[in-house]
Amino acid sequence: MNVVIVYPFQISGSSWNRFDVVFVGEGFTASEEDVARFETRVGEAIKYLSVSPYARCAFNFYWVRLVSNESGSDHPLDSSLGCKDPPLNSHFGRPGWNEWDLMVEPDDRQRCSDLVNSIVPNWDVIVVLVNDTMYGGFNYDDEHFLTVSVGTGFQNVLPHEMGHAFAGLGDEYGDLVDWETYYPIEGGEPDNPNVTINTAPPLKWEVDPAVPIPTDLTALRLKPEFAGKSDAELERTVGLWEGAARVDRGAFRPQFDCRMRSEFADFCKVCTEAVSAARTAACAAPILEGQPQPRPLHCIAGSTVRVPLPPCPNCLTAVDEETLARLRFSRSDQVRVEIGPLPGVEVVKIIHREGWLETVVATGHPMPSDPSSPAASQPIFSAEFPVEASGHYYIEFSPVTCEVPRFSFSVRVFVNGVSVRLL
Repeated sequence: MNVVIVYPFQISGSSWNRFDVVFVGEGFTASEEDVARFETRVGEAIKYLSVSPYARCAFNFYWVRLVSNESGSDHPLDSSLGCKDPPLNSHFGRPGWNEWDLMVEPDDRQRCSDLVNSIVPNWDVIVVLVNDTMYGGFNYDDEHFLTVSVGTGFQNVLPHEMGHAFAGLGDEYGDLVDWETYYPIEGGEPDNPNVTINTAPPLKWEVDPAVPIPTDLTALRLKPEFAGKSDAELERTVGLWEGAARVDRGAFRPQFDCRMRSEFADFCKVCTEAVSAARTAACAAPILEGQPQPRPLHCIAGSTVRVPLPPCPNCLTAVDEETLARLRFSRSDQVRVEIGPLPGVEVVKIIHREGWLETVVATGHPMPSDPSSPAASQPIFSAEFPVEASGHYYIEFSPVTCEVPRFSFSVRVFVNGVSVRLL
């Protein structure tokens, strides 16, 4: 495979408490137009995974662009679209599958995984972004490997497919068959938090005793507790709505509609809670003394590492209130930051961002932690600045050399003299 690597795109912190996502470009040529299209789509993908219930600071984002001889993916079920030869041999549909199922065969997935392993050894999910105009995507459940077309509906398909890999969510749409026909071997209660075949207590998720089981609009309208409610209000009722896991009968979902069922819906209550729980587990809660140390950062010369300062508030649900209060910045706060060790790093910046406007509020060079013995000490960066505006702050640095291929770093923040370790 002809590979052009740009790594990483955005780093929020150590892999130990982040979800590492690697975007792999498929069907993009070396033309300026395709290069720009890939970079644009990666930026859009990050934006789509920054909206609730996701949160940008839960992720580290990397990208790997494979260079294709021609743009697009293959369409074996529609010869009018021509035969393509993308690096991973991706293709839309095959006999017995939907045309919009965007497939990469096992040997090619393994080749892709081997490549990503050599670059981002701690990756959590691979997202193959396919340069095609057709709507489509697919999730390989046990491999944390997704394919998503960057064509029609891209902004809706990606959050759905990521729901599978990030929170173990199941599909909530049906396919005109029943559970026993579609799943004749597996049987049993599915592992997905949003799909169940059990209609007897205890139920998989909390359901109001007044809600009829199974749940549908007709049954809800007959209940006096729901009198006067519109259909839209009734459809938001958490119950057991039949039709999920690609079957119409025998499997149940929490609400009438959800992003895991249709592309334009919001995530339902149960799915939102599942994504939030996964986000908290993988996110920016401070690593305090006595907890496991972060996994090392894999150094690539020229890459850019950006650490939120303080962590995104959406990611702090597991932090006690006292710690959370110390992590919030207020105007007039005096903040001092210490980060290190940073081998191979020449310049560190503290950046303030409000909307799309970014301002460097502090910059400097890592200095030996022990000035009396520079050769034996570790390079540490320290800076102090006042909080003068709302918005977000980031620490940014780029390794110039990688004499140390992998290294761990810690961030300590002093807010008005009170110390909090973030990473």
